[in-house]
Amino acid sequence: MSDIISKTINATPRLLDLRAKSRENAMRLSKIECTEPMFGNWLETHSIPVLKEVLSMSDEEMTEVMGRPAGDGYSRERMLAAINTHILECPRCSLQAQLDSELEESMITKTAVAGM
Repeated sequence: MSDIISKTINATPRLLDLRAKSRENAMRLSKIECTEPMFGNWLETHSIPVLKEVLSMSDEEMTEVMGRPAGDGYSRERMLAAINTHILECPRCSLQAQLDSELEESMITKTAVAGM
């Protein structure tokens, strides 16, 4: 039990720092307009890594997860390519992708610390 408490106390400053950084990042994002709101809304609503993973699924995986086919693999592949291009070209979504990546890394680190 004391190990859990010790790890939690040691992780608390990082969590507080993460919250402050999150508020700062939200302010940065609010000052930049997306060049293609349709993509921007998707990328804001869903984490970019998850969205990319879903669009990369095979037809069989998509049917298994969604319970029905969700377009064909070629359509999803084209959509993924369009999203990747948008992320490269749009300053707001590029920043969102960077922040999502940093958050994902911090979650992996947090999970690894909790598992120790």
